[in-house]
Amino acid sequence: MKKARRRERERLAKRQEILKAAREVFAAKGLHAATLEEIAARAEFAKGTLYCYFKNKDDLFLSMLIEEITGLCRDLKSVAALPIPPPRRLEEMVRTMLRLFEENVDLMKLMVRERPGMIADKRQGRVEKRLQPLFQELVEVVGGMIEEGVKQGFFRKVDVKRTAIVFFNLVHGSAMNSLWKRQRIADESEVSYLTDVLLHGIESRTG
Repeated sequence: MKKARRRERERLAKRQEILKAAREVFAAKGLHAATLEEIAARAEFAKGTLYCYFKNKDDLFLSMLIEEITGLCRDLKSVAALPIPPPRRLEEMVRTMLRLFEENVDLMKLMVRERPGMIADKRQGRVEKRLQPLFQELVEVVGGMIEEGVKQGFFRKVDVKRTAIVFFNLVHGSAMNSLWKRQRIADESEVSYLTDVLLHGIESRTG
């Protein structure tokens, strides 16, 4: 039993090392130019070892994306569980997402670079099929927090799912704008501004 658990830990550790190496190579060279040989060399494994964990380069690329989105979902769930009022949790979710974008600028640049090519070929369907459940989970996490705020009277009654999608689009758009302008993504003034727009909109409070 102990040996089996140790083997499983070792297997998971190897998988993480491969994913880490893959991210570094993909970020440096892009999906199409990167090779499994380079990824294996970066991870200090034989190329054949990669096939014990991933079917091919596309599978490895998708698995890397899934790993990152899963991490984002885990962090947002932690924020959603904080014992603070929903408006403050919303602010903390904005802060958490911007921080994660800032910490993963290499991945953001990679996705910007690769998305046009992925849309143009059959990869897009496979990507959407595997990532859609994760995106749905993210929407449910944020939507659940918004729904709680509605029930407690902090937020007005809204379409929870659509509002959660607006949340992600707004925060992601802000991060992309900062990336293009080469500005800091997780700036506290941006956190405050996005939170204010989400909570109060742009309607005049004196009109």
